[in-house]
Amino acid sequence: MEMQGRIWGESLSFTLSTVRTALCGLGLSAVCLCMIPSGTMAGTIFGTPWPEIGSWGQAWDEAEEDVLPPADTPSSITAFPEINRGQVKTLPNPDFGAQECFAFPSGTRDTLSHVLAAAYSESPTLKAQRATLRALDERAVQAKSGERPTVTGTGKVGRGVFTDTSSREYDQMRNTAQYGVVISQPLYDGGRTGAAIKEADANIMAGRALLQKMEQDVLMQAVGAYLDVMRTEGVLRLNDRNVAALQAELEDAQRRNTVHETSQTDIAQVQARLSSAEAARAQAVGAVGAAKANFTNVVGYPPGALEPVPAPSSLPASLEEAIKLARTSNPLITSARQKAASVQYGIDVVESELMPHVSLDAEYDRQLGYSSAGSEQVASALLLKLRVPLYSSGSTEARLRAQKHLAGDASLQAAQSRRDVDEQTITAWNDLLRFRAEKVAKTAQIKSAEIALKGSRLEEAQGQRTKLDVLNAQLELFYAQTAACSSLFQERAAAYRLLVAVGGMTVDGLGLPVQPYDPSVNYEKTKGRWFGVDVMEEQS
Repeated sequence: MEMQGRIWGESLSFTLSTVRTALCGLGLSAVCLCMIPSGTMAGTIFGTPWPEIGSWGQAWDEAEEDVLPPADTPSSITAFPEINRGQVKTLPNPDFGAQECFAFPSGTRDTLSHVLAAAYSESPTLKAQRATLRALDERAVQAKSGERPTVTGTGKVGRGVFTDTSSREYDQMRNTAQYGVVISQPLYDGGRTGAAIKEADANIMAGRALLQKMEQDVLMQAVGAYLDVMRTEGVLRLNDRNVAALQAELEDAQRRNTVHETSQTDIAQVQARLSSAEAARAQAVGAVGAAKANFTNVVGYPPGALEPVPAPSSLPASLEEAIKLARTSNPLITSARQKAASVQYGIDVVESELMPHVSLDAEYDRQLGYSSAGSEQVASALLLKLRVPLYSSGSTEARLRAQKHLAGDASLQAAQSRRDVDEQTITAWNDLLRFRAEKVAKTAQIKSAEIALKGSRLEEAQGQRTKLDVLNAQLELFYAQTAACSSLFQERAAAYRLLVAVGGMTVDGLGLPVQPYDPSVNYEKTKGRWFGVDVMEEQS
């Protein structure tokens, strides 16, 4: 009776008797075969089904095609033409361990966009940075106060001894009172107010850029936490499978020992590998717990079942485009430039202290009880005042020199920030290409390791290999599978790091289902305020 079966992704023709003979020769006593409705042969190895890649493996690679650089891009990889031609459509080889990496439970699963929206809305770090920015908005009001009038009231009461020489009345004890009001309107302050307003606005723009950087950092942390949970859970499933496989190997070695096909040494070797695998599994369990704790810290709630991570939809097509975009959109560069502008305006603020100041003052003063007749003294005046600084003990000049040094420092810091962003962008770009190439190489490594394992089992059955050779081959396959599982998530993380470098890792850039925080709302409400001490709360 001829039947078609699929073992390790290879189509084979065999008879049932041949299957039994081959499986016994391979030592796969835990293998059971069953018929499925389509008439093809399916199997389970050590209780683990041979799966197809599944919809997510396909979705992962289809999404990836959107971000692969075109083949004619000078900066794209040429050593891996299958990447550039977009020919890597799905992850090959079902036994590679993809089902363990991507074994998503049925039911409702959390999406990356929902997780990022939650992290954005509930992050204490972001809320603290928004409060800092709202405090910066008050600097605009402080700067504008230089062109507004000031009103000052004075008053005093007392009792004292007075001598009136004109009436020859001496040492009279009388109650006295005095009060007055002064209104002063600055007319010219040496350009201080205008420079202070520009300085405040530049500081506010720098603060907004820092808020955007914090937004990108929080969202990237959430992406990393999301990917880390999926990666560690995938590695744990691979460890579970490895432990199950070694347990089956141990049972097989013990069974064959009863008929003198294996020795106690073989059994001891399998037991040693099994103990090592169980220790590795314990480490994997700990890694999953740590990843979930980090997820809870970043997002605000513990992770459940997670959907696959989509590729960013708007990555630059070349390294040159990435660098150009980063230099115009990265918030680090924007913040450094605005900070340099702010310090430059600060020079004018300090310099204004050396300039003349002109103000228009209206004064009213009333005195009671200063004369024996009980009369009042009232004085009112409208005064144009001029104040010219002649010498300030060198303090103002010293602060002016210091401010100029700070301006030079800020300019150099802005230049360095551009270099830092260039490095960040180039590193992220190369990491993305590296992990894509690594994914292809790891897939090929897995296929070779599977062939080596199958060959080792056959040769062991024929007496040409030892049990240790089989265990080594199995370990090599396990290492290749776990490395491939990790590289898949590293590649996706690298794509989002590139998005951070070019300034696109924002609520608007990702199209997240959440209302973005608009810093201009508080600024517009604050800058024109003349009175009040109540603060504006963060808008929902």
